[in-house]
Amino acid sequence: MILSGKAFRFGDNVSTDVHLSVKYRSPDTTLQVLMRDAFKDIDPAFSASVRQGDVVVAGENFGLVSSRADAAVVLRELGISCVLARSFGHMFYRNAINMGLPVIECDTDSISAGDKVEVDPETGAIQTGGGEIRFAPYPPSLLKIIAAGGLIPFIQKEGGYPS
Repeated sequence: MILSGKAFRFGDNVSTDVHLSVKYRSPDTTLQVLMRDAFKDIDPAFSASVRQGDVVVAGENFGLVSSRADAAVVLRELGISCVLARSFGHMFYRNAINMGLPVIECDTDSISAGDKVEVDPETGAIQTGGGEIRFAPYPPSLLKIIAAGGLIPFIQKEGGYPS
């Protein structure tokens, strides 16, 4: 599974409250509205600019603070193929995997906004204009969850947790 797209670059400490702000959300907010408003406070053009396969790239602590699973769902539904960051908030990391959005901890310093990025979670390699970045490859069980579209679709299809 090769994930490929243009890099959208964000900095350190991007909380889910920033990338999916509650100030744009009422109890009846639809997924389409959440998608439209993703990252609105730090990149108002993000939702209109992102294309299927694009990659979010960040520094330290991406997705910290919230346990809202919809923060990962919105990125996946916008077409983001994966998120690369130096580190993640632990709840966002687990929610992303459970929702079928690959999240990869790696050195992101050499990736700039607009770079073409190719990520291979199976081999642990990222190709960019600046060369290759290595990371710990996903184990086969995690690859199966991602390929199924998340943990629940995997369990529905396979009848249990991957070994």
